[in-house]
Amino acid sequence: MRDLPLLVRHLIRALGAFAGGANVMIGIQTASATTQYGILGQTAPELKLKTWIDGNGKEMEPISLNDYRSKVVYLYFFQDWRPGCRKVGFPTLQKVTEAFEGDDQIQFIAIQTVLEGYNFNTQDKLRQNQLKYDLKIPMAHVAGNPETHGVPEIMRKYRAGGTPWTVIIDRSGKVVFNDFHIKVARASSFIELLTEKRD
Repeated sequence: MRDLPLLVRHLIRALGAFAGGANVMIGIQTASATTQYGILGQTAPELKLKTWIDGNGKEMEPISLNDYRSKVVYLYFFQDWRPGCRKVGFPTLQKVTEAFEGDDQIQFIAIQTVLEGYNFNTQDKLRQNQLKYDLKIPMAHVAGNPETHGVPEIMRKYRAGGTPWTVIIDRSGKVVFNDFHIKVARASSFIELLTEKRD
C-alpha cells in the first residue's frame, strides 16, 4: 500500500472505514507515521459527560468510571444512523448484555458520540435504542459540533477509529480490548475471564 499515491491510500482507508472498518485496523501505516487507533493497555480515561439516561430512560447524574473500578466495563460508542451500529454493534451489545444479565461484576455503558448527521443522531435516539434492543443500561449523548465537525473529546481520548467502537476495561481500569467490532463469543470470553472470582 505504501507504493500507492498518498491520496489513493487515504481514499482506500476512508472507504474501509465507511464499510465498517474492514480495511482500517489497529496499527495501520500512514505516509507520515504509524497511526494506532485505540489505547490498548492504557488506563481508560474518565468519561466526563453531562447528558445521561438510566436503564429506564430517565435523566440521571453523570457516571464516573471510578464508580466501577472493581468491575469490568463494556463501553459502546455509536451513532444511531450508522449501518454498522444497527446491523452489528447494537445486536452484539444486546446479546452480550442478555448473557450477563444480573451479573454485578460488569457494567455496560453506551455513548452516542455524534460526528455527523447532527439533526438525526439526536438525544432522543438513546431511549429509542434502549427500547428497540431491550437495553436496560445507562446511555450518554455527546452532541458534537455541527459548525466545526470536530471529533468529540471522548473519542479523541479513547482514540476511537469511528463508530461503532467497542472498549472493554478490566477491573483495574485498563483497556483490554478496543476495535470497531467484536463477536459475541469473543466478548463473552473476555468478560468471563476478567470477572473470574479471585482467591
